[in-house]
Amino acid sequence: MSAPAPAGCCRTVAARRSVFMGIVMAHRHGIVGIPALTDRASAVSDKLAWLAQRGLGTVSGGDWKNACRLERTSRMLPLGTLKPCLDRMLAMPVGVSSGEADRLRY
Repeated sequence: MSAPAPAGCCRTVAARRSVFMGIVMAHRHGIVGIPALTDRASAVSDKLAWLAQRGLGTVSGGDWKNACRLERTSRMLPLGTLKPCLDRMLAMPVGVSSGEADRLRY
């Protein structure tokens, strides 16, 4: 039997996921440009792997596809909320995984 999750753990994961998906949605709608994700020659699986290296979680192929649906943008966090994480993401070179210092603090 495993130990119960720490208090607030689910909220932290949900908050991190909201930020992460907000960044993906903003990119897919052209609100922000993330060079590593813009390359049309790159396979979606490569883009998803690059996103996973950012330390915010993972995005499935379905998440990627659905992020461009207009009705999803109503749930997107404001850009001001996404900006600190997005700035760190854009500053991180391709091929470099994020460290503890790059992870969101809640």
